[in-house]
Amino acid sequence: MNPALGVAAVRCRPWLAELDPRVKIGWVLAHSCLAFVVSSLPALAAQAVLVLLPLAGLRLTLRGWLALAFTAGLIVWGTVLSQAIFYPPPEGSPALTVIPSFRLGPWTLDGLRLSWAGAQYGLVQSLRLAALAVAGMLVCLSTSPERLLAALAALRVPAALVFLTAAGLRFLPAVVQEWMLVRQARRLRGYRPSWKELVVPWRWLARELALFLPLLALMLRRSATLAASISSRGFDPRLLRTQESLPQLQPAQRAALIIMLVAAYALVAIKLLLWLDQAQWLHLPVPVPWQDRVTRWL
Repeated sequence: MNPALGVAAVRCRPWLAELDPRVKIGWVLAHSCLAFVVSSLPALAAQAVLVLLPLAGLRLTLRGWLALAFTAGLIVWGTVLSQAIFYPPPEGSPALTVIPSFRLGPWTLDGLRLSWAGAQYGLVQSLRLAALAVAGMLVCLSTSPERLLAALAALRVPAALVFLTAAGLRFLPAVVQEWMLVRQARRLRGYRPSWKELVVPWRWLARELALFLPLLALMLRRSATLAASISSRGFDPRLLRTQESLPQLQPAQRAALIIMLVAAYALVAIKLLLWLDQAQWLHLPVPVPWQDRVTRWL
């Protein structure tokens, strides 16, 4: 990964480094299923705790931990803010008025209001996205692209998707590195943020967004180079290719993978049956108190 994030050489504890990448992919797949069906706050909080536990196997620098925390916090903040803006507030619910309603010619605009109910809903929903993001970053930081590529091939994923995944993982550090180089070049030319930009946040944000134009040009140039190299080597995803072979799963790892997937799919099946029962498409011979209890926790 990029040294600017402090994760240039991600070292892991032996139990995480030696874990089969197929088990890690199953871990992400299980959490994806849980994030799809779970909707209660206690269940989502429990899932977030389960996702955070394997992070103890990473040995990152302080900058690396701050980068992970910043990414998760950015996901939570963006979800909370977007839901607070667009979520319809219930009757009588207090809201923070940022821009009052005003008239613009023949039209009456409602302005901008932040709903507290929407912010709470966004906080709950952000746990889904943050949990999946952390689980994915854990797999990427603890697994080399070669082993991840071999694991996807062993799981019979189409070769084109496997290649795109590996290319995307290798492009992410390059994107971050190029962005840091553009910022450094701007500083070498004498740019320093003024006190006006610090007081007015959107001015600083506009300066940072302006960096994406040269970054986009650099990434397009890299993409053209990559496409030319692929074509010159005669890459064809339909042909059989030699892949790195992974050893057979150990009994403990195979058991852990089966337990994770069976538990996740069982929760998905239970949730689907509850949805069908609530829609009156299916009648479950289960007492109503038990259904209410399961619905409350899921």
